[in-house]
Amino acid sequence: MVALPTPADLAVQMLNAQDVPAAAGVLGDWLLEVTGAVVALRVRLGAAVGDVAEVMPVLRIELPPPSEWPGPDLLREHPLSRFHRATGCLLPAVLRDVESHGWRLDDSDREEIDRLHLTEHQMTVPTVDSSAVLRTGTWLGWVIVAEHDLGPRVVERVASAMPTIVGADRHLGLLAGLSPALLGRAQRPRDPSCPSLTARERIILTMLAQGRTAVGIATRLAISPRTVHKHQEHLYRKLGAVDRLSAVLAAQQLGLVPVPVPVPVPVPVPVVTLPAPEAHAGPVAVRAYSSGGSVHSAATIAGRTYSPMRLSN
Repeated sequence: MVALPTPADLAVQMLNAQDVPAAAGVLGDWLLEVTGAVVALRVRLGAAVGDVAEVMPVLRIELPPPSEWPGPDLLREHPLSRFHRATGCLLPAVLRDVESHGWRLDDSDREEIDRLHLTEHQMTVPTVDSSAVLRTGTWLGWVIVAEHDLGPRVVERVASAMPTIVGADRHLGLLAGLSPALLGRAQRPRDPSCPSLTARERIILTMLAQGRTAVGIATRLAISPRTVHKHQEHLYRKLGAVDRLSAVLAAQQLGLVPVPVPVPVPVPVPVVTLPAPEAHAGPVAVRAYSSGGSVHSAATIAGRTYSPMRLSN
């Protein structure tokens, strides 16, 4: 009997994936292996009616072209979508089980399944981190379709690996969000002065440049802070750095992370209180402030505020 891949196998393979298609293929293939299914679709669906669905397929059978797949509105009304929207369930769900609880396929659903040459042996694997997100109608996760029954042992196998699956899918999303400078290096001739970074090191470098702490990075990636520190040590060595700041500065010089654009800060000008003229009963307060490169003032005389006056350009 061939041993099934483990969550540890998935984690190692995801760390070696250098781009989004490779990472999607690794996670999709792993799900197909542990479930014995033939179709794995990573689906992102917004909450609003008419939102475009993003689908990444990993297939072991031939399907019609993507232009013939169901649109987002049909996907949103599928029984598994309605189940997660109503319950906020973050665990894998099998179509057979949700139908037994009242979320049933209708005739149009069955027509779509037949048209695509699929079966009703379907399972969803949500990868969002909040039940509240699912209840809004937003969906991010995987849809699995098999040619045989997805029994309790298969569901338990996937459910027990959910922390790793969610972490792997989050890694995929982070790869998609890396800076163009990072992703573009794969297409440009390699600069000899630029160190070779693994996909996980690139992600952690990007998050360090964003100011995240080791604990925050560990939580985001579903790994331990100790593992984050190990990756930091490797980054410091490769970048010739001694700490976080020097590592980020070196990475910016090499184009590995973007240089932040400075945000203009208003120049504070002190409030000047003048003695009150004899004609007024109280003090005069002149408050100066800057706006659009000019300095203005607003005068308060005996409790009344007068219109701003431009003092200089």
